Amino acid sequence: MFTGTQEIFVLVIIAVLLFVLPRMFSRNKSKKTPDASLSDTFSMFSGRMRLALIASFIWPILSAVHLKPWADGLDPFLYFGIAPVALWWSIRWIVAGFRKHKK
Repeated sequence: MFTGTQEIFVLVIIAVLLFVLPRMFSRNKSKKTPDASLSDTFSMFSGRMRLALIASFIWPILSAVHLKPWADGLDPFLYFGIAPVALWWSIRWIVAGFRKHKK
């Protein structure tokens, strides 16, 4: 039981590191003051971005609870738990690139 929970926490930690650390250590320091705190970093997120991040954390957790990858195998969890979140963020990243290129 604890093995599946630990794997989910590892996924959550990796996702937080992917989204928060690049903003904290970005090269563009003009927007931030030297004493910017973590709350300032989170205040940069819009409401839609916050909703997307929370949904990205909740979807794999709920699918893990339902599919029980630690007991029934990892394949359905990868297809229905992780793949939709990865696909969503990939599409969002690509669309953001095209929008940035237009401006």
